[in-house]
Amino acid sequence: MRADPLSHPAPAPAASADRPVLTFAVVSCNQEQFVREAVEAALAQTYSPLEIILSDDCSDDRSFEIMQEMAELTADRIRYC
Repeated sequence: MRADPLSHPAPAPAASADRPVLTFAVVSCNQEQFVREAVEAALAQTYSPLEIILSDDCSDDRSFEIMQEMAELTADRIRYC
C-alpha cells in the first residue's frame, strides 16, 4: 500500500490579476521509460506562476516511484497524487 503522497503537498502558487496560475499535469500509467522526461519537461517551463501536478494510475512498473522521487527532489514545485 502506498503512503499518502499528499500529506506534504507543495503550496499552490499565487496568481495575480495579470498572470493566472498555469497547471501542468503529468498523468501516467506504466510509462516508466517516459515519465522522467515528461516531468523534466514540466520543470523546464519558465512561465510563472506554474503548478505541476503528477498523478499515476496504479502502474505496475516504476512510474509511481520515479514521480515520487522527482517530487521529493523538487518539493517546492511539484504536487503528486
